[in-house]
Amino acid sequence: MSRDTFISLKNWLVNHTQLRASMHVSVELKLAIFLHIVSRPASQRDTMECYFVGNRVVSESFYEVLESLHILCPAFVKLPDLNTPLASRISDDPRFYPWF
Repeated sequence: MSRDTFISLKNWLVNHTQLRASMHVSVELKLAIFLHIVSRPASQRDTMECYFVGNRVVSESFYEVLESLHILCPAFVKLPDLNTPLASRISDDPRFYPWF
């Protein structure tokens, strides 16, 4: 993720959700911890060692960012409705059609 994208995401989360810095953990660090965990097969211990923070900071940061992203989803993701045409790639393939 580019630096500009990271900053834009951080600014959006701060302006539109309840994600805030705590006394010792910045919003940037919370977001970095979350992205570290979801972007690779990183364990909690790996994340603790990478960012020099404790178990509680990793858990709370991950949960806070995850809760904030629940608000981001409806703002940017538009699910198809019943009138949306189905792509032929899906409708013509028996592996996909009944389920997608």
